Amino acid sequence: MSRRALTPEQTDLMIELARIGAGVVELEDAAHRMLSALIDHLSFQHGSIHQLSDRLDEFEVLAQIGEARLALPAPEELMDPETDFQKAMQSGKGRVVYRTIRQKGTLIEVTRFTFPLLHQNRAYGVVTLLATDGTNASEGLLDTADVLGPWMGELLRRVGEVTQLVRRENEIRRLSKFPRENPNPLFCCNRRGDVTYLNQAMLDLLKGNRLGKVKNIKELFSDGGKSFSHICRSVGEDIISKNREFRIGSRILLGSVSSYKGAEDSYVYLQDITELKTLAQEMARKNMELTEIKEELEYQTRRAMDANRHKSEFLANMSHELRTPLNAVIGFSEVLLDELFGPLNPKQREYTTDILESGRHLLSLINDILDLSKIEAGKMELELSEFAVRDLVQMSSNLMKEKASKHGISVSIEVEEAVGTLVADERKIKQVVFNLISNSLKFTPDHGKMGIRVSRDGDFVKFCVWDSGIGISIDEQERIFEEFHQVDGSLTKRYEGAGLGLAIVKKFVQLHGGKVWVESKLNLGSRFYFTIPLTAPKWLATPQPAVQ
Repeated sequence: MSRRALTPEQTDLMIELARIGAGVVELEDAAHRMLSALIDHLSFQHGSIHQLSDRLDEFEVLAQIGEARLALPAPEELMDPETDFQKAMQSGKGRVVYRTIRQKGTLIEVTRFTFPLLHQNRAYGVVTLLATDGTNASEGLLDTADVLGPWMGELLRRVGEVTQLVRRENEIRRLSKFPRENPNPLFCCNRRGDVTYLNQAMLDLLKGNRLGKVKNIKELFSDGGKSFSHICRSVGEDIISKNREFRIGSRILLGSVSSYKGAEDSYVYLQDITELKTLAQEMARKNMELTEIKEELEYQTRRAMDANRHKSEFLANMSHELRTPLNAVIGFSEVLLDELFGPLNPKQREYTTDILESGRHLLSLINDILDLSKIEAGKMELELSEFAVRDLVQMSSNLMKEKASKHGISVSIEVEEAVGTLVADERKIKQVVFNLISNSLKFTPDHGKMGIRVSRDGDFVKFCVWDSGIGISIDEQERIFEEFHQVDGSLTKRYEGAGLGLAIVKKFVQLHGGKVWVESKLNLGSRFYFTIPLTAPKWLATPQPAVQ
């Protein structure tokens, strides 16, 4: 069967494609120009060129013109044997399909022309063209495909080979300069292992390892010939072998071996990583030590937490045991002071009063310890109720007014009108206010001033207890809310207390979902603030977890 004669249009197109192939050395550029020529000559608007990857398991886009949605086949079409794309690939023949698609809300007629790129009668790529102007493409497309498939396939194949050659030559030029410019050790050798070049850094490395100027790389390596074989096999091949470890004398080096097709030598680039290796080994040892320390700390932490829990349980139980006899001491002291069994002489009254005050102080301390133990053990419950904030503040301050007046200390109370009621545990909030007022009174000198101010702060009520007392240093302000901590150990004898009041304040406030802080300067007084939500969340009505 004779070949059909080429039409003038086909001849012009083939000449144009040949001209592009002869004048361009980059494959992607040539593919784009050829695709543009196809679209112009054959009256299409969109198009793409795909070729099989080196692994032959996927297609790569060499060129695309027009909208990607139209120019590029969908990814699932590329490997589906039932699509025009794969049918052209498998049959080696062109295909023309007419379809109706929707574009911007309008139905339009499109022509899709697909033909394979052939090299030695085998397809290695596909050209896809799409016309969307509503007119049929020019006639004779299948005949054109029979001509263009092998012609354009061979042209692009040759351009691809030229592209590889140009890139390889550029790499060779770069590599030829690299040995001179490289500050790291470098040498070249032929297929027999004979050393053909050593740069100065390599000479210095050999000198430092007392190897002198070697003639064959067998003299370099002490790994049973593995490095020698690997390097010699790479000579004259297109290869770049990276991150291979070599040993020369006492040094450990990371190297790359490179060569190219037909070359007489291989380049071996080295980087001394001896110190890095030593450091890595040291770091691994340190990491192992840190892991052991971490595990030990976790173990000790668990033990400490268990011990703390047992301590809290013991204190809670012991506090209950101590309160029973203390209540008897306090009760009988009050009976004696009331002289229900007869009058007391002055000395008896003095001693009985001391017993009563000491008993009450000890009971207060036990109550504080009991509260802390309950919180830490996660057994503290909040008894929520709605109460008037002004009444609570007034009641708490009244308990201290008599003592304040004895020392000439003035007490002021300010509660904003916007502050009405609060839903919280009234007894615990009262204790917080009382503890802060007691603390201010304790550290305010005679004839000083103190007070409490309450205001709205968004969805919270903000309390401020202030005084003109001795103040607190900045270093101490973070620690005063710790259990059993006092601002200054030398003050313990002067100001009574075990350092639990502020710790309880903090924990009670946190249980309510609020926060507490202090602002103070030495000799200028202090301001203790705490906030409580206006309406307690539902979860506050249940026993609270331990506050750390």
